[in-house]
This record gives sequence, structure tokens and C-alpha cells, in this order.
Amino acid sequence: MEVTRVNEAQRSERRVDRLVRRECQGGVTLEKAHEVFSRFCERSQAAPTIASEMAIEYKIVCDILDGKIWPQARQHWVDVVLP
Repeated sequence: MEVTRVNEAQRSERRVDRLVRRECQGGVTLEKAHEVFSRFCERSQAAPTIASEMAIEYKIVCDILDGKIWPQARQHWVDVVLP
């Protein structure tokens, strides 16, 4: 019975995760925000290049990198990926 509860909880978390990834802040999904950080941190692309290639306004890219849009994406990159 406990295994069933764990499985139900995991399924619920996955559903919530899918909903969050579809949600938009500033016209950008969480998935796209992570892509912005990936391009900036791992590929060393400049913000104007990211904006151009991803068809996102430059100000939006800057707001993502500053943590004004999707602050949890920035926090993830600062805490988990970059150190």
C-alpha cells in the first residue's frame, strides 16, 4: 500500500512539473528559461545572440538572466550547475 502512495505522489509531481513547464512568465516557459541559461553559461553566447537565435526580445533575455523572470531557473543554475 505504501508503494502505491509513493507512486501516486510521483505521478502527481510529474503532472505539476509538466504544468509548470507549460506556464509562461514574460511570454517564456521555464524550459526556454533554462535554454537561455544553457546558452549563456555553457555555450558562452551573449544575450543579444541568444535573443536573436531564440526569437525572444533582448530585454526578456536580460530579465531571465537577472532572475526577474523565472527566478527559480536562475537559482537552479547558480546553486546547482555553476558551482
